[in-house]
Amino acid sequence: MSWPVRFLLDDTRLLGRALDVSEEGLCVLTAPTDALKQGRSYHLLMVLSRSQTISCTAEVRHVTDGLVGLRTQERFRFT
Repeated sequence: MSWPVRFLLDDTRLLGRALDVSEEGLCVLTAPTDALKQGRSYHLLMVLSRSQTISCTAEVRHVTDGLVGLRTQERFRFT
């Protein structure tokens, strides 16, 4: 299962799909971009359903061609 993700950058929005999510982070598939920098934090929205969205701030831990590994500042709570 994967979920849509929107990165809210200064002047643009970057779209992706969360492929792997844990309590402390996520791996997002995106189009290749130079907009996300390792070590910087960004605000993002993960859409779980029409009525449920997770909003958080996450630090970029690694970036490859189209994959971004992020560590969230707050733990995700799965119930």
